[in-house]
Amino acid sequence: MTVGRSDGRTVGRKLPLTVRLSVAFLVAACQPQTRRLLLLDVALSDPLVLDATARPWHDAGYTVEYRRFYPHLTRQDLARYHTLLLLGGRAPERASDALTAGDLALLSEWVDGGGVVVLGYAADGEGSLDRWLMNRWLAWKGAGITIGDEVLRDTAQPPGGAFDPQPLVEPQRNLPLQDPGFALFPAGRNHALLTARDEQVLARTTRTAFVRPLGRKPAAEATASSSW
Repeated sequence: MTVGRSDGRTVGRKLPLTVRLSVAFLVAACQPQTRRLLLLDVALSDPLVLDATARPWHDAGYTVEYRRFYPHLTRQDLARYHTLLLLGGRAPERASDALTAGDLALLSEWVDGGGVVVLGYAADGEGSLDRWLMNRWLAWKGAGITIGDEVLRDTAQPPGGAFDPQPLVEPQRNLPLQDPGFALFPAGRNHALLTARDEQVLARTTRTAFVRPLGRKPAAEATASSSW
């Protein structure tokens, strides 16, 4: 920490650890609610794994707080945060925590109160329970968005370092987003999304993307369901 002097010079003084932590806590506490984001991961992933997920929000000016060992909403969260990034679990395919009825009830209060909710889900054969619960909640709120059952793949595109054929996605134009870009970018493992309106689509996969249900031949995705 540096301290300015009236004669224009600057001197440095190392603060004790307890003081530095107190200063950091006070700075975080003073952040307005609209710039605080709560990250909850029902799968209880290691914080290092979630660093890439949190970094874009941090770079955009948000204070990201990750509550690792209790990945469920509380009523106090409604007043403290404006944005929630909720990552679903891996059950029942793998041992994992899962969303609860209480989580869904508080999610509704969050949205009804003007809060922002970003849902993430496990893919490629995991997390079917929470995807089902998310779909039920989205339908209940009339969102017009449904998470499909199958993972998008694209064997016609270069692998880009991935072991499985993950499709690229292209940002959509004329959206209320700040600089969405123009170039295709990798989106990792994603299921096809069904949307009720075109303006709900932020990005689309390539035309060569497909889904392959277990035991069936690959099926090309329709325009609406190849949204991301």
